[in-house]
Amino acid sequence: MSINIALIDSGVNPSHFHVREIEKGLCFYLNSESRVVQGDDFTDITGHGTAIAGVIKQKASFARLYAVKIFFENLRAPAQALMAALKWAIYNNMKIIHLSLGIKQKKHEKCLKELCDQAYEKGVVIVAAARRLNDNLFPSAFENVIGVYRNHECGENTIFYHPGSSVEFGAYGSPRPLPGLPQKLNFSGSSFAAAHVTGKVAQLLKNNPDANMLQVKDMLIKNSLQYPV
Repeated sequence: MSINIALIDSGVNPSHFHVREIEKGLCFYLNSESRVVQGDDFTDITGHGTAIAGVIKQKASFARLYAVKIFFENLRAPAQALMAALKWAIYNNMKIIHLSLGIKQKKHEKCLKELCDQAYEKGVVIVAAARRLNDNLFPSAFENVIGVYRNHECGENTIFYHPGSSVEFGAYGSPRPLPGLPQKLNFSGSSFAAAHVTGKVAQLLKNNPDANMLQVKDMLIKNSLQYPV
């Protein structure tokens, strides 16, 4: 069984030396009538999705990446586009959905929870970024989602587990270094913490391809350090 990962972000540049290739790319956006449209433009203008893909590829080179673009000029997207992207990923044979984002408006919580429940029922693992520990950002705060925030104490291969927290995992928050660019000027944040966890989840699923979300979370806990140590 292949490990298919849907990367819902700003697209991916597959020719980047940290990525090399992806399986497929597509996008979701609102047209002039505020209706969600699916397209085939997955060009990464910001570089964010490509950097995320590079982290995942470094940890799980065997995984098959699918670029699902909802960010265009900046890292903001309408909730409708996110919902459409999630629905596509859930029903197109993805095993992991990576989200570098979240929603804080309560009016979208019910719809987003329904989609996460559908993912859980189909055995799809969602890894979502949160801004901080105990964040109320959705979907990272849902029980059937692996929520991740940037923990500044984590090394590149360290994951902290916070039992009882709405956001249970903390991880390293930087991407792979780029030649000639000081790391302090590179991207950073919880998006990349989530990417490191997505890569670890893919590793765990490689040897346990039929594991559901709860089983994956249990394996992840066993491969994490309980915080504080």
